[in-house]
Amino acid sequence: TGDGLTWAEQAAASGPLNEVTRIGQYRFLHPDGTVHLMTYSAGVNGFLPVSDMIPTPHPLEPWHLQQIEFAERQKAEAAAAAEGDDQA
Repeated sequence: TGDGLTWAEQAAASGPLNEVTRIGQYRFLHPDGTVHLMTYSAGVNGFLPVSDMIPTPHPLEPWHLQQIEFAERQKAEAAAAAEGDDQA
């Protein structure tokens, strides 16, 4: 095609229940010329794509984790205080 789209997929049944697993890939060109390649498998574990184009979160820094833990403690303390108010 004009955008360089190629696609291939294979499927096979396996296991005691003949679960179908598909593996495949597709490739196309973005308007800026960047090649997009996605490989995937799909089966009992769902759709599992693999590509450099999939956004991934940045690793959390230690201070991020400390803030999350602090917020969780505050929520737990507020819930405990609210439970104490309900019993009074």
